[in-house]
Amino acid sequence: MAKVSKLFAYTLLYGVFFGFFNVWEPYLAVLNPFYPNFVSK
Repeated sequence: MAKVSKLFAYTLLYGVFFGFFNVWEPYLAVLNPFYPNFVSK
């Protein structure tokens, strides 16, 4: 049970983290010209 709740917590953090970066990506790209180099895979 603890393993399931931990997995859920990590998934939630992962979603919040990438949701935040999707929102802020244009601003970061403007502030830091090298930012797209870190994101592009």
